[in-house]
Amino acid sequence: MALARYLRRSVEKPLRNYLRQFPIVGLMGPRQSGKSTTLLTLFGKTHRYVSFDSLAMRERALADPELFLDEAGERVILDEIQYVPSLLSALKERVDRRRGSMGRYILTGSQQFALMKDLTETLAGRIGLLTLLPFSSLEEQAAKGRAVEAKRAFVLSALRGNFPELVARRSRDPEAWFDSYIATYLERDVRGLHQVGHLREFRRFLELLASRVAQLFNMSSIAREIGVSVPTIRHWISILEASWVITLLPPYHRNFGKRITKSPKLYFLDSAMATRLMGISTESLLLRGPLAGPLFENYVVTEVLKQFLHQGKRPRLYFWRSSSGQEVDLLLEHEGTFFPVECKLAKTVRPSLAQPLEAFLELSRGLPKGTATLVSLQEASFPLTRNVRAENVLHFLATLPSHP
Repeated sequence: MALARYLRRSVEKPLRNYLRQFPIVGLMGPRQSGKSTTLLTLFGKTHRYVSFDSLAMRERALADPELFLDEAGERVILDEIQYVPSLLSALKERVDRRRGSMGRYILTGSQQFALMKDLTETLAGRIGLLTLLPFSSLEEQAAKGRAVEAKRAFVLSALRGNFPELVARRSRDPEAWFDSYIATYLERDVRGLHQVGHLREFRRFLELLASRVAQLFNMSSIAREIGVSVPTIRHWISILEASWVITLLPPYHRNFGKRITKSPKLYFLDSAMATRLMGISTESLLLRGPLAGPLFENYVVTEVLKQFLHQGKRPRLYFWRSSSGQEVDLLLEHEGTFFPVECKLAKTVRPSLAQPLEAFLELSRGLPKGTATLVSLQEASFPLTRNVRAENVLHFLATLPSHP
């Protein structure tokens, strides 16, 4: 397998640590997020590489798992394991026969929930699981050895995206790349693995989700607009979540004396996929369009998620919204403490913008809380009010508990 230009990833240190602690390590994430390239760069000299994207290799593994593993050798990278779930039982038996041998098998997968269920049930106690998403802004800057200012980082993320091939090769046309990615994803994964027959409606579904980025997700409304049932929408959402295309942010359910919403908010794990689906291709359309604020919120939330996941940590992220419309974009729970965050696409911030954070702080007096932060594109960091701090988005990300 020919390797593209490699840029270092934050997940490297957790990967090496896990290989010392577990006989099997799983690296999960969306297609083209850099899983195979990272593993081959780090472990290509110590582990044989086998890809189950190859139909012939898949059929051999399914026909006789024991013979297949005998031929594969003692240390193997098994790429796209979701195609051969029956291999998991054979792996379990092998590692049980040699319990002291760590780092023998490295698995990758592009499908999350069904695969994770099989992995955790069959290989409980034997596997360490990590997630690799596209680059975060700070990760990209560290890999390239140069910093960019916050506005530029947001624009690049929203228009070019953070998939490794687009990050490493600036000559690649992001519009053509995403069109190909979406078409391949629809045909190969959605139809092949999930038996979705109406691809035209599914594409329309993706476009509708993009237009509702960082907003409350209403299944009934989308079902009516497309002309399909609510169970169909629920199934399609599960496919997108399982493939790391979107993530749903749940509301924080604790009642502070006022009724709160129960609907989740929806985010695309790569902002440029959302802008491509909406036809946003220029900086002017991005920054002056009606979805500029939601797209910036999408950027902040997914950057936080990437930063934790790439360090091998699974954050507890929520949002808070009262029945009167007061909303805090992000509640980050870390070690029992809640950090409320509000996102504003602005280079100049005013104390009045801190009002939603102040309202949450007033209503949640019994909750252990860290610094309340208003995150924006402004360059300086300073106390915005007595209780709220204004932070540049990149500085905020660099001070997160997960930052290496």
